[in-house]
Amino acid sequence: MNLYYFLNERPTRKYSEQNHIYSLMHEMITRFEFDIKVFSLNVSNRRINTELKSIRSGTTVNTLMPLYIKRLIHKGLKVPLSSSIQENSLMHYFRPPMYKTKNRVKKIFELVTIKEILAPEFFEKKGPDIFREIKILNSADKIIVHSEYMAEEVKSRLFVDDNKVQVIPKGVYTHSTDQNISKLVLPEKFILFAGRIARYKNLGLLLKVFKDAVPHDVHLVIAGSGDHIPDQHRVKQLGYVDHTMIQSVMKSALCVVEPSFINDYPDTILEALAVETPVIASDIKAHRSVCKNDSVLYFSPLSGSSLAEALDAVIRDKKIRDTLKKEGKALADEHSWDNISMEYKELYKTL
Repeated sequence: MNLYYFLNERPTRKYSEQNHIYSLMHEMITRFEFDIKVFSLNVSNRRINTELKSIRSGTTVNTLMPLYIKRLIHKGLKVPLSSSIQENSLMHYFRPPMYKTKNRVKKIFELVTIKEILAPEFFEKKGPDIFREIKILNSADKIIVHSEYMAEEVKSRLFVDDNKVQVIPKGVYTHSTDQNISKLVLPEKFILFAGRIARYKNLGLLLKVFKDAVPHDVHLVIAGSGDHIPDQHRVKQLGYVDHTMIQSVMKSALCVVEPSFINDYPDTILEALAVETPVIASDIKAHRSVCKNDSVLYFSPLSGSSLAEALDAVIRDKKIRDTLKKEGKALADEHSWDNISMEYKELYKTL
């Protein structure tokens, strides 16, 4: 079978959804015998080959056509992308395409993130065109989402056919290699917030509670780009930390705090659990849908006292930390790429 991956937008290492995309392509290329090609109107061959470091010999990646010619042909001249693709091929999109395709190939649309559909008020750019989104999604043979919560939201908000929706969790690397993070000059004892700094992340609550409820020998480290935060005592801002290093930072932390008001999939939580770091997470459906009760410690995202109690429990009680580490690692192992890549393979074989 010919398998085509289409990158619809310019990838950036700053977003967890792009890390998932490149990880998935890398795993499928190195593990299985599909004839895989990667196509993009935005990303150069050189960038794609850099991201996909361990390419199996004989695998074709991308085409030699310059990007500006691709864009002219497919966006300017409106030539369908599948015009030169063999019949019985499988096209895997990571977002519904903004250009025409033909119907003689099978199509998978993977909704890596749906945050802008869930709460467009939290995002600067205009929310999606729902009616156009519905029309495009219903042209797919399968729609991949990553949790039962995401499936419920997509079915109810976008009115897609229930039979087309398939849940495949995101994979996580459970045996990540420790990176040298000495240049970050981390405090000896710290709790970690990892993620983009934005309103929906609810970082303000964590900053407020941290100031009064956390012992003075414990610091707060913030790893993420986005809105500026005024300098505060015992608070260290790292800015953006590359995805190759973030798990090493997590491993050094007393715990990771994920306080978001909204989320669609708990990438940060699973990355922390994979390196046996306890997690304190906001009690929202997106987190409950993936994380078992004993794998993380929940708190109300609207309650400072609830967060303070959770922080106190994890920082002071080794028994609680040990339980969270054990249960969390077991959950992360279920989401290892060894397991998740097989779910993608089985889906591809059924289409």
